Amino acid sequence: MKRITVHIGTLRVLGVAPGQQHGIAAGFEAELVRLLAGAGFAEHLSRQSSIEVLRVPRSSIAADARPERLGERVAQGIAGSLRR
Repeated sequence: MKRITVHIGTLRVLGVAPGQQHGIAAGFEAELVRLLAGAGFAEHLSRQSSIEVLRVPRSSIAADARPERLGERVAQGIAGSLRR
């Protein structure tokens, strides 16, 4: 079994209202764990070297979306960028 260790120094999500960060973090963590645990992801990452900076394409989400949903979208963007 492969083990993935992720260290995120800074995660910037612009336009977030104060007080939403905990919900965003919860959705982000749960979704990133789910995606990285998927079949073949660890093997794919093991073929890469350390990634200093990962730029994720912009994404939009409804203004009234739950903070957890925003976190999920951020995690999906990161996982998608890692797969490239």
